[in-house]
Amino acid sequence: MTLRSRGLVLLIAAAAATTLIHERSASAQGVDVQQLPPATTQHSDQWGVFGARTLPHLQWEAGLFLNYARNPLVVRSSDNTVTSSLVSGQFVSNLMGAVGFGERFDIALDLPLILMQSGDSVAALQGADAPDAGFAIGDVRLVPRVRIIGPESASDTGLGLALVLDTRLPTGNADAYQGDASLRIEPKLVGEFTLASLTRLTANLGVLIRGQSGVENLQVNEAFTWGMAAAIPVNSADTFYIVPELNGELPIGVDDVAAEEVPVEALLGGKYFATDSLAVGAGLGTGLNPGYGIPDYR
Repeated sequence: MTLRSRGLVLLIAAAAATTLIHERSASAQGVDVQQLPPATTQHSDQWGVFGARTLPHLQWEAGLFLNYARNPLVVRSSDNTVTSSLVSGQFVSNLMGAVGFGERFDIALDLPLILMQSGDSVAALQGADAPDAGFAIGDVRLVPRVRIIGPESASDTGLGLALVLDTRLPTGNADAYQGDASLRIEPKLVGEFTLASLTRLTANLGVLIRGQSGVENLQVNEAFTWGMAAAIPVNSADTFYIVPELNGELPIGVDDVAAEEVPVEALLGGKYFATDSLAVGAGLGTGLNPGYGIPDYR
């Protein structure tokens, strides 16, 4: 649910794929399995892809983004058979708020709450074995955005560019796969083009700066991140939009990149804008590559 100074948006996302690590005798460090941090102003952004529009001066937006992931982190044997699920289920509620300052700047806060988490106990993983970890706070995000050029209101067309600095504080428990042990900073370049039909095409390109972590053979390093999405109106009143999205990451500084270290996810959903300030949305997805944090369904 997202509240604005002029409205409300409710968004529920779902996705499908799988994540794997292989059984070995190495110690575990823990990783954040949440691979769908939501864009923080869902009224103008897409699911996880940011748009270039910023909130008007002193206009605020508050939101709730619900996200259930099934089997986002599993263990596979050498013959690729799933032997256990380190995280078999995780239900996250993101409480988000944003406010605009001036004509080109807004800043958002995202408080992720892990409402439920379950998983198998794996004796070989002494450092990050967290079955049924339960309620917790994930990594809190602070997200400033600066609009460089482009559309301001929803009815404006043309090219828009913005810069986003997605900052994630290490407030979650990495050993329970609910956060990262280090500060994460992700500067992003945001591009958006709005056609005369009000179809919006959006792309994000970023660099995720973080400390190294991992579980067994899974190595999580700094990475290039990317995402692309569209918002396509399907009725004459421009109140219902189909929203496809594709996002992923590619690790930096890894000589032998394994499939589980390159998560890629596709989503397809819709948003309905009942009024200028009220919208609801839902989505489904699938993993195009079984990287870590990509669940069977979300």
